[in-house]
Amino acid sequence: MTKPSQPVDHLPLADGHTVPVYRWVPNRPNASNFGDELGPMIVRALLAQHGKHHLQVIDAPAAGRSKLLSVGSIIHNARKGDVIWGAGINGKVWPIHVNGKIGIVATAVRGPLTREVLKTRGITCPEVYGDPGLLFPRLFAAELEQAIEKRRSAGPTGGIVYIPNLNDERLMSTGHLALTADIRSVSPGMTPWDVAAEIAVADLVLASSLHGIVLAEALGTPVRPIASLFEPAFKYMDYFLGTGRPSAAFSTSIPQALQSPDLPAPVFDADALMTAFPLAMLDLA
Repeated sequence: MTKPSQPVDHLPLADGHTVPVYRWVPNRPNASNFGDELGPMIVRALLAQHGKHHLQVIDAPAAGRSKLLSVGSIIHNARKGDVIWGAGINGKVWPIHVNGKIGIVATAVRGPLTREVLKTRGITCPEVYGDPGLLFPRLFAAELEQAIEKRRSAGPTGGIVYIPNLNDERLMSTGHLALTADIRSVSPGMTPWDVAAEIAVADLVLASSLHGIVLAEALGTPVRPIASLFEPAFKYMDYFLGTGRPSAAFSTSIPQALQSPDLPAPVFDADALMTAFPLAMLDLA
């Protein structure tokens, strides 16, 4: 039986000037992962859309203030007083790093698997699902158009792109990939704009990167998921279940993916996800 949520004693989430947003960063010099860069970008865009231009999105401090967790499998980094909007559980670190998560607020999560984990730990969570990355084209239409035009002028378009998970790119042997000359590899270390532009000009996306899948679906490019060699299936299935695809299947290699069907289109309520954005918790003004 699920215990009721314990009362939340919020540390300041906003100070009238700044909003701390958690962003996971690889523990390597000059490394980045485009999917983890989406969270602060999306929060900044939504604040602007609501007329909160005076609020600056900053990287979450280690302690002393509550923070917002949005895009990514980052809930194990939540602390008392934090707010979750669209984030998910990381299959590599639960349940040990999720136990004891009390006093956090969830307004939306990536999918029902995450919601069930939170519920079993006494955290109330509404049935509002979806990765906020799905909102990217809605929030950045003009910027995306510019990035896509820049990409079109840089070289051939169309064809197939492959977007590996960060750990797949770093640790997988090149022999396993079986990339052919007609498949362009897109690094997850590229900027969100460059990755989105590559996806937008492609005819097909193959991806073990979850946010490669998310952005492809957001941009309407056909996509086929490839199982990561280094990431548990939890976060992928959480996302698929939260977007109406309980039967989504992975390929285990690029050759197999080339013979597989495209993922069916996601089914989710973008308006509900945007309405769940915790605007009232983010500003003192």
